[in-house]
Amino acid sequence: MQLQQIHPNESVWLSTFPHLVGPKHDEWLPGLLLRCDKVNCWSSGTTFAHLLRSISSYPLRGKPSWIVVPRMVLELLAQLLAIPLSTVVATTYNAELALLYDTSSPHPTYMERSLQFRLCPDCIAEMKLLNRLFALPDITCCPFHQLQLVNSCQCGTRLHIFHKQALPFTCHNCSLNWANLPRLTADPECLSIEHKLLLHYEFFFTKGTPTLLTKALQLVRETVKRKKTPWVKCSDGSSKYVECYDGKRISLGSLVQMLVSLNLTPRDVEDYEGVLPWWSMKIQTEREYFSNIHYTFAIGENTSTGAT
Repeated sequence: MQLQQIHPNESVWLSTFPHLVGPKHDEWLPGLLLRCDKVNCWSSGTTFAHLLRSISSYPLRGKPSWIVVPRMVLELLAQLLAIPLSTVVATTYNAELALLYDTSSPHPTYMERSLQFRLCPDCIAEMKLLNRLFALPDITCCPFHQLQLVNSCQCGTRLHIFHKQALPFTCHNCSLNWANLPRLTADPECLSIEHKLLLHYEFFFTKGTPTLLTKALQLVRETVKRKKTPWVKCSDGSSKYVECYDGKRISLGSLVQMLVSLNLTPRDVEDYEGVLPWWSMKIQTEREYFSNIHYTFAIGENTSTGAT
């Protein structure tokens, strides 16, 4: 298949792409970009490269995390695909982490770990889908097909999301389609642990607030105190020293790992009624104070202009 070379100054780039795609349910942003490459007969990473060229004035440093993506990139992609911005944002974790950490500029470290690209061959074969769940820390199995996620080709080459010498969804070394990668059945114990991890992630993404994060961390601290040890032995083999998270912004990945390792459930977090640390109450008080100022100011504006 001949790879089509498109110059960034050609008219097709100015408003929308020649052939358009939209995000699938639970699709991860890199998968959307690859499908855009594929439908337009471009080499892997062409869409992404165009986005980077178009926002050359934006200070992007290092490799993209794909957990959190700059709004400018998402806005441009929404324009080029002629779809609502909200549907593009849903291919990242921007919105969820922004609410959870009460910030308009969430950072990838809020999720904890750097990206380890993995995919499910069955998801690729059936729907050309890179599921957003597979970007979460410590998720190594596909919960839908009960397969181990794959991070390398059968030729031994590590998989890369984008590679300018490859077609979309193929190994850049041997050209094997990702849909034809070996299937390895996931270990039932691993599936069970990761099911609990996903339940916590879903809980925090749907109900999460900074206060809920604080409650969860305080619950972890009280649980390890009862166990008379400051360490939590996690399912991935690591040990986390709970005391080092006192008064600091804990990453969601670390918190979820500790909750699961201590056999604590989302319901346990919701039902926790212990005393929260002073620093969290100070943050909450400040947040309510500034919220009240904004509300009072808005009421004053409406009164002065005769609004009802």
